[in-house]
Amino acid sequence: MTYDILHMTYDILHMTYDILHMTFDILHMTYNILHMTYDILHMPYNILHMTYDILHMPYDILHMPYDILHMTRINFSSRDRVHICRLVIV
Repeated sequence: MTYDILHMTYDILHMTYDILHMTFDILHMTYNILHMTYDILHMPYNILHMTYDILHMPYDILHMPYDILHMTRINFSSRDRVHICRLVIV
């Protein structure tokens, strides 16, 4: 009799664990599906942004000396800037 009660309690606890675990699995799967959907929908934006970054790279590279000078807060006249740009390009 005692054995049956203990065994039944064990079965109930185990079933509860299984149900909770299954619930967690379903929630996790739902999260993964939502995240994947977001990634797929966001892909065109990522591709466009990457294209922009690649096309903008030459400008970024050529503009770098000016950015560095600007960061050091050295002020040059526009005539000086033209000479600096010529030095960089040549």
